[in-house]
Amino acid sequence: MAQLSEIHLPPPPGPPGSDWRLTLDSVGQGLCVVSAEETIIFANRALCQMTGFDPSLIIGTDVTTLFALSQPLATSLHDLTRGPPELPLDAKDIRLLRSLHGQEHRVRLSAAPFQPTPDYPAATLLTLVDITALSTRLGRLEGILNASDLATWEWNVQTGEVIFNAQWAAMLGYTLCELSPLSVDTWVSLVHPDDLARANRSLARHFAGENDAYQCDCRLRHKNGEWLWINTRGRVVSRTPEGNPALVYGTHQDITQTKRMMQSLQDSENSYELVALATPSALYDWDIATDAITWRGKSYEVLGAPGNLDLPTRSVEFQNWVHPEDWARYRRTLSRYFRRETQVLRDDLRLLRPDGTLIWVEYHGAALWEDNRARRMFGSFTDISRAKRDNLLVKRATSDVADALPLIDMQPDRAKAILKALAQGLKPPF
Repeated sequence: MAQLSEIHLPPPPGPPGSDWRLTLDSVGQGLCVVSAEETIIFANRALCQMTGFDPSLIIGTDVTTLFALSQPLATSLHDLTRGPPELPLDAKDIRLLRSLHGQEHRVRLSAAPFQPTPDYPAATLLTLVDITALSTRLGRLEGILNASDLATWEWNVQTGEVIFNAQWAAMLGYTLCELSPLSVDTWVSLVHPDDLARANRSLARHFAGENDAYQCDCRLRHKNGEWLWINTRGRVVSRTPEGNPALVYGTHQDITQTKRMMQSLQDSENSYELVALATPSALYDWDIATDAITWRGKSYEVLGAPGNLDLPTRSVEFQNWVHPEDWARYRRTLSRYFRRETQVLRDDLRLLRPDGTLIWVEYHGAALWEDNRARRMFGSFTDISRAKRDNLLVKRATSDVADALPLIDMQPDRAKAILKALAQGLKPPF
């Protein structure tokens, strides 16, 4: 765009305050007056600055050579210059072709009948707002939306009119033409009947101001008959003078795959819970990064904790449950596993229950590794107290029988008593 020094703007003719040109020249938006013959007969300073041209190069120019007009707009502009309509013409996307350095500006153009005095020939006043920067930002936004697979929608709540972008229709396997004519009923016809009431309730809460935005996950029917999960978000951007919602803008995002993965995880979780309930062990999930321990399965039964007593949720709390003589060995075993000196975490130790009883448990563990560091561990504690007692009795019995063998030949009755005592798990009477 030309610098101001390149533009030579003559002062508007006529004494100050006596000419409508002074008023138009003081407006900050680009203005030009077009005659009934569609010739530009006045251009204000803002328009000259926008284009970089002197007024002498604009005045007398045919309006169609200055703007790139679509055929409908050119027809409307032509009709407007021939006879004033009831409402002003309002267009959105017009490119200003001519500029001093060949630049093209995107402008918002509106037109209205213009007759400053009764004896002035009927003309048209064009107002131009440079939206080049805005269009660039909108282009970037559209690119971001396309890259993120977001569909957009606009809803005039008062009229029911909606505007969907092409991605909105494509997401459901359609083109916009296939869904036309578009209205809010288009969306209603595609929503799963079981989700419609919930979506309407969420929308009503937003309309009432209870929520800052509207958000709902609901199923929409694809052209092929499949139901897709769509995350819908929206926000009221304007209201009527009475406070009712007027315009709502929002997005649609296909979250079908996410929903399927969540369902798969939930199914796995349910299966895990069933396995945990069927396993006679205390199962733990230790988030090593946060040192948080979660217990499942038969944890309360194995660890002997009453329902109103929490199980240890941190390693420092778990230490209080371990027999003091076994804690150091447990830490050494764990350290060797974290250094990957062993492939399996497995050992046994004694735990002190809240009721004061002592049990032997065998523990197992397997870690999830990230960057060669254990981030999470899953494992179990199994009560092996009875097995420990049985092993101890076997050892004692083996030792006692060896001591008793010299007496068997000499004292048959005594030998019988010893064997009977061993069978009952009692200490032999010698």
